[in-house]
Amino acid sequence: MAQGWVLVALALSFLPDERLCSQPVPVAVASPRRAQTAAATDPRATLAPLVEAVRPTVVRVTTRERVGKVRRFFNGLFGEGPFGVFADIETGLGSGVIIAPEGLVLTNNHVIEGADLLVVTTADGRDYEADVVGGDAETDIALLRLRGAAKDLPYARLGSSRNLRVGDFVVAIGNPFGLEMTVTSGIISAKARALGESAFDSYLQTDAAINPGNSGGPLFDLDGKVVGINTAIVDQADGIGFAVPSDLIRSLLPQLRDTGRVVRGFLGISLRDLSFDELDGFAGAVEQGAFIESVRRKGPAAKAGLRAGDVVVGVDGKAIVDASALTQHVARLPPGRRVSIAYVRDGATHQVEVILGQRPGEE
Repeated sequence: MAQGWVLVALALSFLPDERLCSQPVPVAVASPRRAQTAAATDPRATLAPLVEAVRPTVVRVTTRERVGKVRRFFNGLFGEGPFGVFADIETGLGSGVIIAPEGLVLTNNHVIEGADLLVVTTADGRDYEADVVGGDAETDIALLRLRGAAKDLPYARLGSSRNLRVGDFVVAIGNPFGLEMTVTSGIISAKARALGESAFDSYLQTDAAINPGNSGGPLFDLDGKVVGINTAIVDQADGIGFAVPSDLIRSLLPQLRDTGRVVRGFLGISLRDLSFDELDGFAGAVEQGAFIESVRRKGPAAKAGLRAGDVVVGVDGKAIVDASALTQHVARLPPGRRVSIAYVRDGATHQVEVILGQRPGEE
């Protein structure tokens, strides 16, 4: 991880189906949006109705590892051979949120990575062992399934991070330093923050207090919808936390649920942002976009006729503002998808269709 950034540690430590993302929280909500409206005129307005509604969907995730193997030899009595004795010890603590009534839980990939046993504790104190359905290290998201869970667990609904505005109120719930079900509130401080973790960084920034143990916990909007999964903080900073946006999570869920991993679309090009001088050189033909530095030989972009020096300005009718936007857009699409690329070459705008390949290493 880049110096100065730290993942929220363990405390020591393409379109989803409706069951996952579009069902309401099955707990009566006493008009949390009304509390937001009242806050402007009534200093006694409270977030309590919202918290009471969504807190049953938040869980504690405890990780354990099998350690302490001891070899014993029973010379001649029962035959000679090693017998292993192991001890399961608690190694970390994180948070999560239930997103389906049968017990599907979202958390961070770094929370569960390397664990031999996962125990999920619900808000009402029930413990469940959990299996990893899938995980993605690039975006630090993991999906768990509770063993033997009832089919009517309270669960949260994914909201739209795209519709969030800087300044919107949010609420974080988790288990910082083992302090169960801690509630903090704040605002969205910024959007599309890149921390240098991967090419797919696009975090929500918030000043809602996030600490070790909050990893994997939900960030709610005032409608009680999950708009992010809390994942990172700035080392030695106060009031600067980051969450994976819900729209990105939504795009990954079908693959995590069905195949256990994420496979991303691939153009086979090297990109960078345009400088101000380069924008001036296009004489108004380009105002924003992603500059192609090189094209992989026999890759999808090369087969479609794209060349180094082209500037990609749109994909499937969506404007591309910079290199990061293009990388993230393509990464959310599956290999084999046909996309329409708008690009500028020699001052003229062209259109070409590209069939996405699969990212190297994900075959």
